[in-house]
Amino acid sequence: MAGVDYDWQGRLTAFNVEMNGNLSLKRNTFINAAVGVSYEKILKKSLA
Repeated sequence: MAGVDYDWQGRLTAFNVEMNGNLSLKRNTFINAAVGVSYEKILKKSLA
């Protein structure tokens, strides 16, 4: 899964990428794993 966020001026403010996997074994044994990368930029708003 992935996502991208922009502000009203079209500037990139955040993005993320995530992956996960599931493995089912015998006797009701499950293995789940997930990994993700994200970025967020805080933009200062001028008070002019």
